[in-house]
Amino acid sequence: MKKSLFTLSMVALATNQAIAAIPTSYKLVPVDTQPVAPYQLTALGLTESGVVTGVLTSRITETDTTNDIYSDLFGVYDDETVTDLVDDYTNSTSGSYRTLTSGNGFVADPSVSLVPGLASSDDLLTVTSDVTGGIDNFYFGYNTAPWQLVTYKDSSDNDVSVYQRNYDNRGFFTDNNGTSYPLYPLFTYPEITRGDTTVVTANEKLGGISVAENASSSYIVGYSSSKFSTGSSTALDNCSESDEVLPILVCMRNSGYQYRATVWPLTNGVPGNPISLGILGERTGDDDNPAAYNSYGYAINDNGIVAGQSTYLDGDTNRQVATIFDVSTGKPIKAITKTNSDISSSIAYGINNNNLVVGQTSYPASYSTYRFFIYNYDTDTITYPSTFYESANSTAYDVNNSDLVVGAADYEQLPPSSARRQHAFVYDADNGVFADINTRLQFDSSTLTQVYDGDTCAAREDWVLEGAQKINDAGQIAATAVTTLRDSSGNQVLDDDGNVQYVLRPVLLEPSDETATTCVDDQDESYSRSGGGSFGVFGLGVLGLLGLRRRKH
Repeated sequence: MKKSLFTLSMVALATNQAIAAIPTSYKLVPVDTQPVAPYQLTALGLTESGVVTGVLTSRITETDTTNDIYSDLFGVYDDETVTDLVDDYTNSTSGSYRTLTSGNGFVADPSVSLVPGLASSDDLLTVTSDVTGGIDNFYFGYNTAPWQLVTYKDSSDNDVSVYQRNYDNRGFFTDNNGTSYPLYPLFTYPEITRGDTTVVTANEKLGGISVAENASSSYIVGYSSSKFSTGSSTALDNCSESDEVLPILVCMRNSGYQYRATVWPLTNGVPGNPISLGILGERTGDDDNPAAYNSYGYAINDNGIVAGQSTYLDGDTNRQVATIFDVSTGKPIKAITKTNSDISSSIAYGINNNNLVVGQTSYPASYSTYRFFIYNYDTDTITYPSTFYESANSTAYDVNNSDLVVGAADYEQLPPSSARRQHAFVYDADNGVFADINTRLQFDSSTLTQVYDGDTCAAREDWVLEGAQKINDAGQIAATAVTTLRDSSGNQVLDDDGNVQYVLRPVLLEPSDETATTCVDDQDESYSRSGGGSFGVFGLGVLGLLGLRRRKH
């Protein structure tokens, strides 16, 4: 039995004026914790009107307890339906090749709702999706295709049932009315025949991969498949043999591709055909190796400049490097950061209309593994600001048009081999000021009274911002916090063993000139540092990229 999509109430206030410097405090506006279940929500995007987008991570197993949680949090399927699906999935015959969802995309506008993308609400248990951002009244992201049960005759003329899907990942663009448009890749399956029979036509646009990461008023940017890998070309030849009986889409599952940074032009709110942004340098050797030659787009500004990454042939070494691309020419402009024995790779995640690019540089063996950078395209200079301490790892994810940068950095000062907890930060690139957002949080009086009995220390301890993903021109920030699971009355929800449960929750941070909420017993001072440039300013160079951002191909 199916129920309607759930919503979670969230207050979203919009600030109309851009913030020129780091504000005195940020009002923390969390997503409502209803329904009460230990699911995880992660912020991925933020619109100019303060709508947070992201992914709800689901956990589904064979245990009755988890089935109950899964059913309750989605509000879509009852326990019987979930249990039947788990049984079907774990059945080695009927469930062959099928997978369950690992997450569903959401938007908070102002309440949180699931966005199925190119799938339907009926497919939410088997389709994985992310909503990576939004612009105006549109949202974008990517999702896997629904599974379809097909039956074929094997070589012994027996009926065999298997699941297949039309593609692994496809970008989507969804308007406010719920109409979704596919973002087709540069390359999909060609026409495929078996004997005299055409089993796949190129017009069907099956196969291939596309991912939407960011957008401007004129373009959506991301990356998509550009050609088969060598192995997949060979697999296609084998799958096309006339004596094959396995369905083509099953035979060709897990295809490998090369990828190119891609833009899709927007005309009257409808995306057009994909445009490749190319790759740095000349390609030599095995041109079809998908691990050797790829490029990706992660952000775009109103000047038509894209920030991302590309393979670069540095001598005899292929490196993945932070790269900027020009939409007007469809080509990369240049690589960012320098290459030497101390710097191995880099990636660019954000760019603003002032042509400031932000991202992270990686090191093969050093006091820190990676550090965030700010590159000025107009002056061709790069800086590596200081953060909490000298050897802290850090990543910058976004920058707004007031040159405020947000990201995450190591907060615990532990040896490099140790796992370090991180805090969300904001950095004023114009004035060289770095701040821990956690020390600038402001909790409203009703929350302090109703949930924490006026205990400001408890409120601060209960909300730890581990990363800031996006910042808009109103100065609002989309961040992800670690907090305790609570019911609608503000009481902690314990697990079956009586333990506190910690969950990830997205929050909207609204800039304020009011004093931050402080803990009267806390002796720590608000962390703020002027002049964040212990690495100084380097001339532009080239370096490779290891790619620490997790991609879902």
